[in-house]
Amino acid sequence: MSLPTFQTLGAIPPPTTQAQSVAEDWLSAFSSAIDRNNVPAVLSLFIDDAWWRDLLSLTWDFRSFHGANEIGKFLEDRLSLSQLSSIKLSSPAPLLVTPDLDLGWVQALFTFETGVGFGTAVVRIVYLETGEWKAWALCTILEDLKCDRPEIDFNYPERVEYASMREREEQFLDADPTVIIVGAGQAGLGLAARLKAVGVSSLIVERNDRVGDQWRKDRYASLRLHAPVWRDHLPFFPFPEPPLWPVFTPGVKLGDFLEAYAKHLDLNVWTSTTIQDPQWEASSKTWTVTIPHEGKARIMKTRHIVWAIGLDGGVANMPKIDGMDTFQGNIVHSSQYSVPEPYKGKKVVVIGAGVSAHDICMDLARQGTDVTMIQRSSTYIMSVKNAIPAMNKQLYWKGSPPNEVSDVLSNSLPLKLVQQMSVRTTARIAEMDKHLLDGLHRVGFKTNMGLEDAGVFRLVLKRGGGWYTDVGASQLLISGRIKLHTSAISHLTPQGMVFADGTSLPADVIICATGYGRMSSTLAPVFGEEFARGLGEVWDWDAEGEINSVWRGSGREGFYTATNNLPGCRFWSKFLALQIKAMEAGLFGPRYSRS
Repeated sequence: MSLPTFQTLGAIPPPTTQAQSVAEDWLSAFSSAIDRNNVPAVLSLFIDDAWWRDLLSLTWDFRSFHGANEIGKFLEDRLSLSQLSSIKLSSPAPLLVTPDLDLGWVQALFTFETGVGFGTAVVRIVYLETGEWKAWALCTILEDLKCDRPEIDFNYPERVEYASMREREEQFLDADPTVIIVGAGQAGLGLAARLKAVGVSSLIVERNDRVGDQWRKDRYASLRLHAPVWRDHLPFFPFPEPPLWPVFTPGVKLGDFLEAYAKHLDLNVWTSTTIQDPQWEASSKTWTVTIPHEGKARIMKTRHIVWAIGLDGGVANMPKIDGMDTFQGNIVHSSQYSVPEPYKGKKVVVIGAGVSAHDICMDLARQGTDVTMIQRSSTYIMSVKNAIPAMNKQLYWKGSPPNEVSDVLSNSLPLKLVQQMSVRTTARIAEMDKHLLDGLHRVGFKTNMGLEDAGVFRLVLKRGGGWYTDVGASQLLISGRIKLHTSAISHLTPQGMVFADGTSLPADVIICATGYGRMSSTLAPVFGEEFARGLGEVWDWDAEGEINSVWRGSGREGFYTATNNLPGCRFWSKFLALQIKAMEAGLFGPRYSRS
């Protein structure tokens, strides 16, 4: 498996390449082979090392097939069954893309139909030394279903007070919801909006008092998102363009936006509650759940439960250090830190070297607090100045294509290929950040290039942490305003901590920026140990490079998990909504199982 470099292919696209003609010729041959269900003819249009990624359209799952043998078997099994047809070139126009000096291909989008729906595809076509153009990567994506959708009523509504109408809808006085979503963060809200768009009723239950409190109460006040505004949206309701909205959204502002999102889209949310005693009835394929609400225990039946409480489940991960019970100061988790003022005049030690640790240390150092960061393992560091444009400027920047197009393009490559591209991007960022990284190394800060040298990409999928996008804390470490200790912690004393190298550090407060648990650990207390054991792994990727369990089958009927960042929730929420809608409409077929 490798990227299709010019050296590997033995050819460079001619400077006279007409992307439109290349795409039209390839698509004509592809469409003809598909119409005849001629698998060998289809395979002849791909290089031997090609990839075909499918998002629901032919497999009812997320699958990535690599090489002629895998693609051929997949097509033998699914091509005729899926009734793939009506293949037509679509916008934006085909383009010769050159992401690196030794890489280049014609990129084109086309639409298609299947027996149950409509789709969009992205094909990347490379030039061979034979003078032929063949596909290197193809992604087929289900966009919509061939079933009834909510009709737009252009008639003037009856004179019913809006507030009363919404109260009745939100309380589910006439019928129970088809879907119950646990968690009103970006995953739960985005999914509820997607479900409403396809005519499926849902109720979100949220443990906090208000929607958005996870960004107001459970985060430090100075937190900002590290992705630019053009990338960070939920479906149907984009942020305004700067200067009407900051390029990097403050956490508290995002919390307020999530609350407004639920209100303005008329999403049904019950706060200060969660589900209790969920019971699955296999014969009727329904859940029975109890939900404490407004002083009563509401018993509801629903067809689907979606667990959308975040990748970490909101459960603080506290380290176990000998002597913690003897320490006379305060020990808190980073989720309990809000503002720096209470720590004035104190000696503060922050355990951890990820995003939260850096942001909290920067907060404290800027107000003059004596603060020391304890780095227990190396961290991937990239600067906001160089990394954010490098990772976002092509698709998510001022003047970039609409999110609907950018999302398709950015998610159309199999993740194992994205990782290889990320290795190249990471190396470029590190070269641009050389002065910053050298400064960190001089003061003893340990850095890495991310898992498998893929920077933040693989860290997100594997660990959900382990990096920092520098917005100022690294310079404070280099200057010494944030002190640094990298020896392992031996134990705590009443006055501070002792390290494995024999040195000690006095402390009044210890802040543990040590992350959170995993979503999977929150399931057994609610659903029981047996249910939790029957679930597949959540997050990371499977053998094909697709994310385990999230937004797809979980291993338990009628139960799903949903989590990601804002752009991830915007894109992937559509596919869980389509799966649920297809089940309710009787269109859902068996998932194409791995062989």
